[in-house]
Amino acid sequence: MGLAIGIGNGILFTSQRGVSSIIPKLIIDICARATYCENKTCTTATLQKIENIQYTAPAVPVGLLASYPGASAAYSLRNLIDTTTNVVRVRRSSDNTEQNFLATQITDGTLVTFTGANDGFVTTWYDQSGNSFNANQTTATNQPQIVSGGSLITQNGKPSVYTPGSKNLNTGLVSIGTSGDISLDFFAVLNNQATGNSRHLLGLSNNTNSTNRSRVLFLSNDSSTTKSVRLYGGSIVYDNSRTGQLLFNTNYQGGGGAFGGRINGADLSVNSQSNQGLNIDSLSGFMLLAGDSSGGDPTLSSTRDTGLGYVQEAIFYLNDQASNRTGIETNINNEYNVYSTPTQGLLYDYPGASAAYSLRNLANNVTDVVRVRRSSDNTEQNFTATQITDGTLVTFTGANDGFVTTWYDQSGNGRNAVQATALRQPKLVSSGVLQTKNSKPTLIFNKVNSSSLFGNKILSLDSPNDFCSFGVGALNDNNDIGVLFSNTSSSFRRIVSFVSSTLNMIVSQDTSVLNNIALENNLNLITSYRSGNIINGQTNGTELNSVAAENNYGNDRLSIGIQFSNNTAIDGCISEIIIYPTNQNSNITGIETNINNEYTIY
Repeated sequence: MGLAIGIGNGILFTSQRGVSSIIPKLIIDICARATYCENKTCTTATLQKIENIQYTAPAVPVGLLASYPGASAAYSLRNLIDTTTNVVRVRRSSDNTEQNFLATQITDGTLVTFTGANDGFVTTWYDQSGNSFNANQTTATNQPQIVSGGSLITQNGKPSVYTPGSKNLNTGLVSIGTSGDISLDFFAVLNNQATGNSRHLLGLSNNTNSTNRSRVLFLSNDSSTTKSVRLYGGSIVYDNSRTGQLLFNTNYQGGGGAFGGRINGADLSVNSQSNQGLNIDSLSGFMLLAGDSSGGDPTLSSTRDTGLGYVQEAIFYLNDQASNRTGIETNINNEYNVYSTPTQGLLYDYPGASAAYSLRNLANNVTDVVRVRRSSDNTEQNFTATQITDGTLVTFTGANDGFVTTWYDQSGNGRNAVQATALRQPKLVSSGVLQTKNSKPTLIFNKVNSSSLFGNKILSLDSPNDFCSFGVGALNDNNDIGVLFSNTSSSFRRIVSFVSSTLNMIVSQDTSVLNNIALENNLNLITSYRSGNIINGQTNGTELNSVAAENNYGNDRLSIGIQFSNNTAIDGCISEIIIYPTNQNSNITGIETNINNEYTIY
């Protein structure tokens, strides 16, 4: 006899000549797995087939945008969510044919097979957020490049869009469906190659009020702020020296909250701030374009010179991602390996340094510590701390001299100290012999040659900002007035200094002397720190007299071994410098102990 099955009110039942009964234990299983055909007459065997049907749940999306949803626009050459199809559209130079490409097709050879031994240019960078804010460029001469001469353009082994000259992409002016004082978080991976002082990666614009236009990420390479990043919102500015492939974040909390900026997972210091908020009701889109030469408002112009450099990823949220910021940055860094995080070493135990220079590894993620030029043929080469001491360096120099052209910043902030003039480069190897102090490698600074290394702004010292600096060095005689570290402008100030006069050594932050210490010709550890309006100092672990801090400290340039004006140089050696943008009061003893254990100073 036939059997009819049905589902009513969530109950599975059978019916035979008007008699109904519930089938025990099958309600949940069958409802979940069976394909139901109403009024279908079936046998026990058919029912068993239904029972055996396996339910497969829909695949859950994965990727950065799945883990951290809500992006307003998202551009990348990888899949930011696994539902993404095409990531870019490329035009080949040979015949101007265009074609869409998946992320896998960029890396598996499909793209370069399409371009052949020619160039490939991006006509569209597709928005993976689902909002269809695709960034386009229809003018061939302005299209960014992704393939050059049949070779995929990469940064750190990953595909990259290259934007030299006037190359740019933009979305056009599009509504974002919100207005008022908005919040935002913007993440980007790029290598700044800007050649002028006005380069915008992302611009926001109120279509009816030009005064509310904001450059969210602004890069420059002008004469005063070489390779810097400025994050604008109203007139808020961050200005820090940066080179190489970097992971940027710009963030703003609406309702009068503070702007923030991060590079490689570390917060930037506010240089100046005028909190005007972001009152924007139109999005001018993801733009690789410039404003005017003075850093004017972002526009949708496709003819202005950009020269931005290499861009691999840009993700824009019109909401505060404070709770997700670290997770998003970690996801991005895991893909591009922009920076590594120390797991041991001084900078791991005491993180947050603005800059750190040494001939040893201050953290276990450090690679090269110096770049050296050999005197025999002026060839230059990078060296790790191990290669300095294991003979690799002196094998490179032979029986000649080795001079340091770059002292690499180990803090992760890219604030390298350099010297391009050969005569003024400090010496690390002399006639094939590694230079040491207390049996540890050291840089020799020659007063006659004005040996010195220079970098850009390290931190703001305007009152009432605190700081803490540590320096390891020595002077050769009693006639030097030498600066180990200085942050300078028209009003010169020393952060860490050795000054020798009548066999005395002093630590000085301003025109006042903290104390006199008779430590001529010996390696010394000098600590200088500011807490509120007081400047303090220590020499070899001994506290010095405190002095009142002046209200204004120069902060235009880092100089090592010489005053910025080049008329006060040291005759001696420098082994290590570490600078923190905070007072580090609770960590001073620990940091000094770490340093002393390395150099056996006292």
